[in-house]
Amino acid sequence: MTDPGNEKKNSVTLLTGNNYDAWALRTMVVARKQQLEDMVTGNDDEPSTGRNSKGWKAWRDRRNAAAELIISRLDDAQLVHIRGLEGDPAGMWVRLATVH
Repeated sequence: MTDPGNEKKNSVTLLTGNNYDAWALRTMVVARKQQLEDMVTGNDDEPSTGRNSKGWKAWRDRRNAAAELIISRLDDAQLVHIRGLEGDPAGMWVRLATVH
């Protein structure tokens, strides 16, 4: 038998347009837990060490993880707002805040 409390805990709230404040809070808490908050807020600058460096590759992986975090929490109808920003999680975050 499934534990209803555990089911709720594991569910992801999607941004639908009417729930931005709650969605943003939940998403930022997850970003913080996954050490992606600076990437989402735009405070994780691209290293100048070159694309072949370990530092740049780690930054790229954080950027991609932050973008995935945001995109995976959007209802399909919200994707139109972030089209063209797929590689820019901070840009997505700002755009969604502006739209909502």
